[in-house]
Amino acid sequence: MAEPHLVGALRKKRAEIFGRIIGLEKELRQRRTDLKHVDATLRLFAPGQSLSKRSGRPSWLRRGECSRLVLDVLRSATQPLATREITERLLAGRRAGEANADARDAVHKTVLAALNNGRNKGLIERTGSGRGVAASWRLIR
Repeated sequence: MAEPHLVGALRKKRAEIFGRIIGLEKELRQRRTDLKHVDATLRLFAPGQSLSKRSGRPSWLRRGECSRLVLDVLRSATQPLATREITERLLAGRRAGEANADARDAVHKTVLAALNNGRNKGLIERTGSGRGVAASWRLIR
């Protein structure tokens, strides 16, 4: 049988941890309420501004998936493509063509990051980046 002092100490530790969890959950609820109030105030002063819950890659793109999709788009291209064109083809391939402007911009930023990452790895080349000319991208063969 377990030692009574050991069981007592473990029960005390469990109660301590459980109490801390309850306190943190209460604090989290309060922070969420505070965030809702700040969001409502922001909507009053900047009605057209997006209040995105998070930034970075869209939730429907898994980690590393955008890089693979960008490489696929560039493999199928017969000529260098602009970043926006790559984004549009990626969205069309994912059947997300009617994505709202905020989602489209988030995907565009993710595509641009994937392109620059591919360039740093020596997989992708940037072309046509002169003044007034949109940057284009192609796969290094």
